[in-house]
Amino acid sequence: MASALSLTRIIMVLRIGFLSLAPMGSFAQKDAPSSSFCTYNESTQTWKIGNAAVQRIVHFDAERGSLKTTEFTNAPGRAVIADLSASDATIDIIDMDGKAKSLSLEKDWGFAWQVVGRPEHGGRTLTIHLQGSRANAGFEIEAMYEVWAKDSPMMTKTITLINRKEKPV
Repeated sequence: MASALSLTRIIMVLRIGFLSLAPMGSFAQKDAPSSSFCTYNESTQTWKIGNAAVQRIVHFDAERGSLKTTEFTNAPGRAVIADLSASDATIDIIDMDGKAKSLSLEKDWGFAWQVVGRPEHGGRTLTIHLQGSRANAGFEIEAMYEVWAKDSPMMTKTITLINRKEKPV
């Protein structure tokens, strides 16, 4: 019964994809890396994930408890996409009593762990796990960023909300 209960607690997966429409040839750079990468700066809690075509910089602000993409570059060293949202996700939920609530990654999260993987397509995945505090207590978030290998301009973000509260939402 415990496994069935835990499956019902994962309530939402949101997949957001970004595909650059620039021609593939325009991403060619003499010094560009030939494969994907993911780096982590522990002192600043900042990650860089990308390849020769795209790069995303994600930062966790421990003081605010927020996770945010601080920079998204289309072809590293070239165009920076300036219009970034204040948060990497906002999720609207409705509890069993019919009350609506918005969960945003702007505040009230604690960094729990991170893992970097190499999917079959040869790119990289970065999963950042957050635990809710204060207004978000009882919820957890897994933010997964994925980039394809070499110079593919495809990058995705998947947000998973996990409900650890007694009541379902």
